[in-house]
Amino acid sequence: MSREADTSELKVCVAALTRDRPQSLRWLLASWERLETPPGAVVEFLIVENSEQATARKTTAETGLPGSLHYLHLPVPSIPAARNAAAEFAVSRGATLLAFVDDDESVSPGWLSELIATWRKTDALLVGGPVLAAMPDVPLSSTQKSLYLAVEQRFKRKADKADALSRRGHASAITIVTSNWLGHTDLFARHGLRFDERLALTSGSDAAFDYEVRRRNIPKAWSPGAVIWETITPARLTLGYQMARARDQSNASFRRKLSRSALAVPIEIPQFTFRALVLLALLLAAPFAWNWAALPLARTTGWLHGRLLAIFGDPPELYAVVKGDAAGRQHSHELRTL
Repeated sequence: MSREADTSELKVCVAALTRDRPQSLRWLLASWERLETPPGAVVEFLIVENSEQATARKTTAETGLPGSLHYLHLPVPSIPAARNAAAEFAVSRGATLLAFVDDDESVSPGWLSELIATWRKTDALLVGGPVLAAMPDVPLSSTQKSLYLAVEQRFKRKADKADALSRRGHASAITIVTSNWLGHTDLFARHGLRFDERLALTSGSDAAFDYEVRRRNIPKAWSPGAVIWETITPARLTLGYQMARARDQSNASFRRKLSRSALAVPIEIPQFTFRALVLLALLLAAPFAWNWAALPLARTTGWLHGRLLAIFGDPPELYAVVKGDAAGRQHSHELRTL
């Protein structure tokens, strides 16, 4: 049932996890300061610091947000445990909605209002929005600039694909992750969902959460105007990092498939073979069109490696080492639109 007629005051918790990225956190908080307060909503903010030392508390004390700011410290690094702590906090505060963003992002001023407007118009308990790339305000080499442009286009294609699925009425097919995430606290309090803490330092606990939402036929929605910008720092503008990121995502995804069915391996053989052929084609094309081929070459290699590790090896820990604290972002990209 549509919530358009529901004008009662909402309590919303906006949360971000952070670990050893103080400059990035300052930029996120600065974008929160410019956030428009959604009509009929009371907004609280939460920073969950997931590192040994509680260094972010001072940063959070220096801000002036359109709502109270809270702080939690979890000294043992675990991304899903920190997400679960945020969910428990939101439930304990009586929040109806919980929003997640990453600490290397900036939100557009209307971001939260757009998410809540979409939630009000739908039956969705989980709403997502687009994440677009932002260039860091530091000098980049020509190689880094080329890779950045490829990453930027990849982000845009993912957002366009999600928009198209939503327009066709297939929002359930969109994987909604915590880089731009709004969930009803009933997901935790009534449905009993949690982020999988076995995936402590790998990617994928938010994608696994999304899978459970889809499996239970819990409605989802997409909010194309709820734009967030992720700064792509020089540390991420390497083929090694892009390969590792794709490897970890592929590994986590395939481990979930293996846990659900013993037939996952034979079912995956045609896809694996196709990707291997794509890799061969990219290797042949790379000497003639490196700028075009570099990113898909790295990500396809990572995808194949992740599949093999899921079968024969241990899960990689992409987030064991923090990468990419941002000194700033170029341009006023928070004000741009799709």
